[in-house]
Amino acid sequence: MKPETVSLCVIAYNEETFLPKLFNDFIGQTYPHDKIEVVLVDGKSTDHTRQVMNQFAEKYADEFHGIRITVNEKRVQAAGWNVALMTSTSDVIIRIDAHTSIPPDFVMYSIVSGFMIIAPHFCRYQSWFFLIFVV
Repeated sequence: MKPETVSLCVIAYNEETFLPKLFNDFIGQTYPHDKIEVVLVDGKSTDHTRQVMNQFAEKYADEFHGIRITVNEKRVQAAGWNVALMTSTSDVIIRIDAHTSIPPDFVMYSIVSGFMIIAPHFCRYQSWFFLIFVV
């Protein structure tokens, strides 16, 4: 079965500087935007991370399958990942670090190739990793 919807999940804490570039990468994806859900988890940031997320959601709410913003009360990245997993409603979940830059065909390539783990060398900038889960 080919997955239909994809959640791009970002767990962020004080990432106001990096999120605009990542959001531009989301906008540039070749995969149909009406099949992309964006899940943004804020770890109670002390900068303007939440405002940057809200601005993105307001501006692009009609372009994507959904943009969900939630809070990671525990402020620990692993707990934020749990929040993202519980928030996602898509067939496929892709975790993307806030410092990452992804190429325009990243989501399409990930779906077509069926990769389960994408190594850091796939992205233009250093990142921890990408995880892709088919649910």
